[in-house]
Amino acid sequence: MKPFLIVYGILCLLVPTVGYAAIAGSIINVSHGFRMKEAEPPPPRDFYLDLGSRDGVKAGDVLQVTRQISIGNAMWSGPTHLLRVVLGEVQILTVGETASIARVQSQRAASELPTLDYSTFMVGDSVEAKTAAIN
Repeated sequence: MKPFLIVYGILCLLVPTVGYAAIAGSIINVSHGFRMKEAEPPPPRDFYLDLGSRDGVKAGDVLQVTRQISIGNAMWSGPTHLLRVVLGEVQILTVGETASIARVQSQRAASELPTLDYSTFMVGDSVEAKTAAIN
């Protein structure tokens, strides 16, 4: 039994876990300021996430924003399928213990996305930060 444990321990150190670790959360609130004059540019939106320092998130981290789309089969009453659509990325500005605030870093154009009711980020969209082991 002892040789098995030694071999298992060595294999655990040698076999990479790249691609398996990710921090996942969601957008829980969205807020934005108001323009005081029409000539001013629109103020940025702040996205509140349910990820914080306890989840390993740090200021400056970039998270990918995705949405699950439910697709039913119009030909028969078979199973519904879920399609994961990447909407863009947000960058973390401020981090608390259990939540953080992020702003849009990049967003896919509506022409690159499938037909969506709301093509920008919204409450309920998933966010995922891939750890350094993945990069």
